Amino acid sequence: LSVDGEVDRLIDIGMGHATIADVVSNVPVTEKLDFGRLCIGEAKTRSFKMQPGGNNTNVFADYSVNGVAATAPFTATVAGDPVVQVSSPTEVTIDVLARPMISDGKFEGTITVATNSPSEPSYVVPTIVEVLQGGTTVSPPLLNFREVVVTGFSETKTTTFTNCTADAIDITGILLDGESAPDFDIIQIMPNGVEQLPPFTLPRNGEVVIAVQMLPQSDGTKEAQISIDFQESGKPETSSETIALLGEGFFSSPDRDSYYRCSTGAPVHALPLVFVGAWLVVRRRRRR
Repeated sequence: LSVDGEVDRLIDIGMGHATIADVVSNVPVTEKLDFGRLCIGEAKTRSFKMQPGGNNTNVFADYSVNGVAATAPFTATVAGDPVVQVSSPTEVTIDVLARPMISDGKFEGTITVATNSPSEPSYVVPTIVEVLQGGTTVSPPLLNFREVVVTGFSETKTTTFTNCTADAIDITGILLDGESAPDFDIIQIMPNGVEQLPPFTLPRNGEVVIAVQMLPQSDGTKEAQISIDFQESGKPETSSETIALLGEGFFSSPDRDSYYRCSTGAPVHALPLVFVGAWLVVRRRRRR
């Protein structure tokens, strides 16, 4: 679904409601048409198709797409013939372009397709894009692993470094640093979806996904950071972005285990309470 221009959604016309479905399985889904992350000024195209509703026995006539409207920063156009034939099923492709030009942040919009379908003439497709400011960014800038048992390991967390500079940059190093660096591990580095170790070149609007785990060797608070070193085109100096890592190691013990089981409702303290009650009865009898 991440390939520019790939047709990845279907909408059935004439079934009484809009159905957005995966092209391969044709199973209805509820996701938005997601453009992912884009740098300001960058463009990306996604597409969806409209087809006749094959399960509706009341569909006798061909349909046509009369117009497409979109909210900024999205634009939409009809590719090819706007007529959807029912007798020999055809499809109409709608190309959607996202090109954010102003500010960063998440933007949600809609693509409204007007048709001459008598059951539902308008179909709305939700869209979303995350716009990144110029320069380089990391998201999220902090990975908090919370509590992890000593000599165990945490779930994997990821952070994404994105290049929104004017040109490609050279990633020269991605390193763990800090007092608790041995308690964390970089388990995967994925520039643009391909596993690769530095050095490598990252194109404009390219991204590096870094997967990290916490493996505490002792108890207590653990703090470290990941440094991403890079060189921009035409600049001799090395720049860097950092991701903070945080967590706490703890020793597993029966008392701690009982506490957690108690918090989930397990009756771990029922037996000790019985003994306490019996001890109080015996003590009272001895006082008589």
